[in-house]
Amino acid sequence: MPRAIALTTLNETVEARGAAFPIHGVYEASYRAVVDAFMENYRVEDETGSSCSVIKNGKVVVDIWAGFADRERTRAWEKHSTVCMMSVAKGVTSIGFNMLVDRGLIDVDAPVARYWPEFAQNGKAGIKVRWVRVRGALSTRCSRWPEIGLRSRRARLADPHRQIHVATDQGGYQEPPVESNPVTVVTPTSGRLSATLVHAQQQECRS
Repeated sequence: MPRAIALTTLNETVEARGAAFPIHGVYEASYRAVVDAFMENYRVEDETGSSCSVIKNGKVVVDIWAGFADRERTRAWEKHSTVCMMSVAKGVTSIGFNMLVDRGLIDVDAPVARYWPEFAQNGKAGIKVRWVRVRGALSTRCSRWPEIGLRSRRARLADPHRQIHVATDQGGYQEPPVESNPVTVVTPTSGRLSATLVHAQQQECRS
């Protein structure tokens, strides 16, 4: 039976830039360096509020939060404060995508349409899987976006189903100038497109 991890309760304060930033949470003693680095951000950076969680072998070893949820410092940052996360899907889908490549379930030099048949329309039949990860081949910055307003464009970019529909329907993609390693993630929708490939492969394995 795995040994239970003893967690230390954290209730400290960092004084910086004329304000006091409360630091709360729990951590395993051997991860104190993570806590110190987290607190240092408040001393030397323009940090207002943040949180950090580390899980090892399914066990929480760091779960800390600090500061405030607004620039005016009127709302304390809490354990479950919600924030906008940037590019989270890229790292997660890259792991899943490259696991499938490593297991031989996805060939990065095969056409995307092998796994996602609908993608082949409008001249995209020759687009390789590896190009999903490369700027210039698969980006929905294409010709259809200027036809709609900025506010609508932002809303559609936040809609995963709309992103996939546009990527499927869009033409005019081109071969990237340089072949690259499939782990590269640089296009605005690469995480979403890779996730679609992973899902398509899962469906193929189940059928």
